[in-house]
Amino acid sequence: MRAAPVASVDQFESTEAYAEALALQKAEELIAKREAAKQHSEVLESYHDREEEARGKYDDFEQVAYNPKLPITDVMAETIRSSDVGPELAYYLGSNPKEADRISRMAPLGQAKEIGKIEAKLASDPPVKKTTSAPAPISPVTARSTGSPAYDTTDPRSSKTMTDSQWIEAERARQRKKWEAQAR
Repeated sequence: MRAAPVASVDQFESTEAYAEALALQKAEELIAKREAAKQHSEVLESYHDREEEARGKYDDFEQVAYNPKLPITDVMAETIRSSDVGPELAYYLGSNPKEADRISRMAPLGQAKEIGKIEAKLASDPPVKKTTSAPAPISPVTARSTGSPAYDTTDPRSSKTMTDSQWIEAERARQRKKWEAQAR
């Protein structure tokens, strides 16, 4: 909503009064813009937090929810971002592109209403992660433990579990094995 423009200068007692009214109007507009930007930022931040949870829930979240061929209008996107189950809505629409297309062709108010209906359905009956009929992944063959833990110094994560002296010792052992293999 935009405030009514300040009347013309002849409707004020002086040019100073007109300038003051104009400055006040500009200040109010600036405050309103900042407040709107702050609210928008908070909505986005909240959505991104919920999106991180959804990424953990759905392995294919990025491909499904952000499919570039999915017809999502600005109204739909804004409604999704402001929803408490926004990422689930995005995933639902990505999983049901015909439904997303149908909604995208509606008037803006109709789009928001349809998203609201889906939101209510998802909130009362959250989607269950689809299970696959594929067999469990194979277990890789690993070396047998000799009692002391085996450290891989080429893995950056190992430095977090090792002391400096353990890392140096493991690196020397790795280098020795490498030289011995080359000498053969």
